[in-house]
Amino acid sequence: MWINIKLGDRSVPSLEEVMKELGKQLDKKLQDLKIDYLLRILLILASKMDKRSLTKLISDDAYFPLARIVTLLEKQDLDGKEILFEILDEPAAEIDLRKPVDAWLTQEHGMQKTAYEVPLPVAGRSRAIDVCGYKSGRLGEVKVIAVELKIDPQRGSIDKAFGQALDNAKGANESYVVFSPYVYLKQAEAIMKKNKDHKEVGVLIVNKRGVTIPVSKPSEWSLKDYHDTDVLNAVKEWMKQSK
Repeated sequence: MWINIKLGDRSVPSLEEVMKELGKQLDKKLQDLKIDYLLRILLILASKMDKRSLTKLISDDAYFPLARIVTLLEKQDLDGKEILFEILDEPAAEIDLRKPVDAWLTQEHGMQKTAYEVPLPVAGRSRAIDVCGYKSGRLGEVKVIAVELKIDPQRGSIDKAFGQALDNAKGANESYVVFSPYVYLKQAEAIMKKNKDHKEVGVLIVNKRGVTIPVSKPSEWSLKDYHDTDVLNAVKEWMKQSK
């Protein structure tokens, strides 16, 4: 088969043109090979790459979109799931997110103290705020931020998380839900839809190392409809008395 490279007024093609044509022929040949043979080639090539190049290859959305990485690793045995959780810095339990959220409340919002499992006196329900931040100003004004933690990737867990956050909003100036990276990746559409319907709740993604990605802030205007003066005052007083 004769390959014709358009030369125009030139007598020879450029090196770039020749290499491009050779690349096209290689691509055609590779598509004819069996997948096992392709995997052997890929493994050989990858074994000769440095760490930076490998990282770039794996994280390139053109080849491995993040959602695809999650799906592929999940379909493997337990080792695949362990690798996935390792690269996402996924917490093993909700309590692993407490310290990172503490740091976020202190550094980003200037909270003077934080507490866990703070009683929330909502009528007819036994509730507690997972993590609560407290700050008082010079003029006596007090601000409370409530945070609900969630690492359960089940769809029903997302509904419960927002339900709890809305209850928390009765006793806080701001209410957030913190999702782990894996949960957010698994339920991104459901979380975004819930957040769109409930602007009273802010959303954060936090991993066990404390890397925090803000998704949304709670709408102050929408929150006004959720505040309960008695509940808010009760939470403020509990936080004030806590050590």
